[in-house]
Amino acid sequence: MSILDTLEDTLRIMKNSYLVHRKTGSSYLFRSVVPLDLQPLLESRQFQLSLGCGILSQSRLLSFYLNRVTQSLYNLIRENPEMKKLIISDIKEILKLELEKSKRHVQHYYLGTNRFSETDRLKSLLNN
Repeated sequence: MSILDTLEDTLRIMKNSYLVHRKTGSSYLFRSVVPLDLQPLLESRQFQLSLGCGILSQSRLLSFYLNRVTQSLYNLIRENPEMKKLIISDIKEILKLELEKSKRHVQHYYLGTNRFSETDRLKSLLNN
């Protein structure tokens, strides 16, 4: 009996190949496999970035978003000679910034806070 008994199992694993979880109680990781044509330029086959989140549903959303950003970066590297100067650590820094922006957006949304008004933010925090 194989680990991948059904087509559904195979598709489930392939669908979330950019989401990695090492051990119980730890944060999920975003993983990106560098496209073959960019591996010589970036000198890497893959990289990982901690999502700083241990909740599967949130980590799926975050990793899906980071995957879209990463694919856009790969396309920019292919199309723009200036972008060919990027290295993996640059890409990870860009993704960290995007991750923080995404987390702040979620915080504002769920807490109903207004980043332009400190008073509104404090009132919302007191009410929640």
